[in-house]
Parts: sequence; C-alpha cells; structure tokens
Amino acid sequence: MKTSKTSCRKTKEYLVDWLGRRPVLPEVREHFVSCPDCASELASMESMMRVLDEWRAPDPEPFLDAKWNARLRLEKASALPGIFERLRDWIDYGTNLHIGRLAAGAVATLLVIGAGTLVLFNNPPQRVEASDTVRDLQWYDSNAQLIQQLSSLDSDDDSSSPPLDSSN
Repeated sequence: MKTSKTSCRKTKEYLVDWLGRRPVLPEVREHFVSCPDCASELASMESMMRVLDEWRAPDPEPFLDAKWNARLRLEKASALPGIFERLRDWIDYGTNLHIGRLAAGAVATLLVIGAGTLVLFNNPPQRVEASDTVRDLQWYDSNAQLIQQLSSLDSDDDSSSPPLDSSN
C-alpha cells in the first residue's frame, strides 16, 4: 500500500486515541500497520508511555516538615514591618497601577493649588483712588446748599427757565 504525507498527517491525529485504547477507524488502523514511519512513531510513543507508567515520584526528605515548621516559627517571631514599609511594599508589589505617575500628578496638583493660594492671599486687590476732580464732583453732588445757590444764580440770569430741583 502506498502512503502519502497527507494520510500520515491525518492518521497522526488519531495516535492519542490508539494509545488511549479508544476505538479507532479501520482505515487508520490499517495505515498504522502498513506505514513504517507511523508504525515506528507508534512504537516509540508506546515505549514512552510504559516508562511513564512505571515512574514513581521520589519520597520527600525525611526532615522536610521539621524544616518548614522551623522556618514558619522564625517568620512569625520576626518583627512586623512598620506602616511605611508595608505601604512601600504595597506600592511596589501589590498594585498594577503606575503609582509613580499618579504620585507625580498629585504633587503637581498640590503645588499649583498652593502657588495659586499664595498669590491670591499675598497680593490682595488694590483699591483705586479717585482723582481730585472726581472727589470735588462727588462733594458738589452731596452739597444741597451749593446746589440751591447755583440754581438761584441761574434763575436770576434767566427767569424764564424753571428752577432746578434740589432733591436730585
């Protein structure tokens, strides 16, 4: 029987089924028997499976439990880390965040707020002083006697115009 590479590739998919003693199609069984490459691969896989079936895990060291218990006692007896050490460890190992970038952003924000507050409170808004002319006009506005005198002078010159109201 002539075998091709495609049939070998297809039948190698069934190699695990053959080794696991599951039912295999008759044409796949025929190919394993007739193809020397597939038959040698099947034989090597069967020998490897036999070796793995015979392998046993080694026994653990007899004093392993005693060593682990002694180490646990040492860890429990050691001093607890301080709050800053725990915080540093949490930042370094306990998060997936980029804490350095967040801390730099927070510090920059605090600096901007602090500088703004400093500028605001150290330089209060300055009052603008009125000029002499404005002050004189304000004084004349508030002086009712002067307004009466000026309106009486005005009425003497022009008797046809009505007198100014002093309440304004």
